Amino acid sequence: MSVARRVVIAPKQCSSEKLQHLRLPHPRAKSASSYYADVQNQILLEATKVDMKGKRSWLGDNWVQGDGSLSILTPTDPLFIYLKLITEESRMKDGSYKFIDIDSLKLESHGTKDAVSLSVLFSMKDVKRRAMETLCEVQEINEETVMVKVSEDKVVRWLKKKCNLAMFPRALERTVVAVAGNCGEQVREEAMLREMVYLVAEYLEEEWVGKLVEAFGGFKLIEEHDKQVAGARKSAVSYDGPESYTPGMMAAPAIKAAKSKAAKSKAAPSRPKTRTSTQTGSSAKKTKTLDGFFPLKADKK
Repeated sequence: MSVARRVVIAPKQCSSEKLQHLRLPHPRAKSASSYYADVQNQILLEATKVDMKGKRSWLGDNWVQGDGSLSILTPTDPLFIYLKLITEESRMKDGSYKFIDIDSLKLESHGTKDAVSLSVLFSMKDVKRRAMETLCEVQEINEETVMVKVSEDKVVRWLKKKCNLAMFPRALERTVVAVAGNCGEQVREEAMLREMVYLVAEYLEEEWVGKLVEAFGGFKLIEEHDKQVAGARKSAVSYDGPESYTPGMMAAPAIKAAKSKAAKSKAAPSRPKTRTSTQTGSSAKKTKTLDGFFPLKADKK
C-alpha cells in the first residue's frame, strides 16, 4: 500500500513534536482549511500550500514527490476559530446572542465541521479557557455544563489589541508611505491602523470587520485623504510608464486618436463655393479629357 507523503516546513519549536492534522472551519471563508495541532504545547498551526506546478520534485529515502509542492505551517490564534463557531451557533435572527453549551460545538460533523478535529481543538484546555474569558459571557451550570454567548464588547476589545501598532509589520511600511505620504502623524497612524485591520480581517467574518472599523472611528482622516488623492489623480494628466507598453495593444488607439486630431487641426478651413466655382465644377463634369479626344493605340503584338 502506497503512503501519501508531504513536505512540511514547521516552526522550530514544533518541528520535534508530533503534530495532528485537523480540518477546521476557516474563520472567514465558508470552507474548511488544514491545520496542525501541537496538543502538548497547545499550539495551532495554519497550513499554507506552496504549489510548484510540477516544476520541481522532492526526493526522499526511496520516495519521490513529483509535484514539488510543500506546506508551510505558521502559528495562528485558535480564538479566531472559536469566535466563528460561537458566533454562528449563538447568533439569533435579530442580531442578538443566546447562551449555548460550549461543549456541544465539538459534537457537530457536517459541512465545514469535523467532529474529530473539533474534539482535538477543544482538548486544549488552556485555549478553551482563554476563548471563554476573552470572547464570551459565561454561565457555569455545573461542573460539566458551561453555557456561553458572544460578548461584543469583549470581542472588539480583543480585536483592537490585535491591531496594536507595536506589532506593525515592517513589510507594510512602504504601503503606508505610498498611501499617507507626508500628511502628518495622525494620518500616517490611521493608515497604519487600517493596514492592521486589513490583516486581522483575513480571519474575520464581515460582521466583525465592520464592528472593528467602527471601533476605530471609521478611519475618517485617512478616508478623507484618499478622496483628495483620488480627485487629484482624476484631474491630472496621466502618462503610461515604459513598463506598461505593449506593442500594438495599448498604444495603438491612443496614437490613432492623436494622429486624427492633429490631421483635423492642420487641414485648411474650407471656403464656401462661389457661383463661378460651382459652374466651373459642373462644366468640368461635361468636358472630355485629352485622352478622350485621342484614343490610345493598341499595343503591337
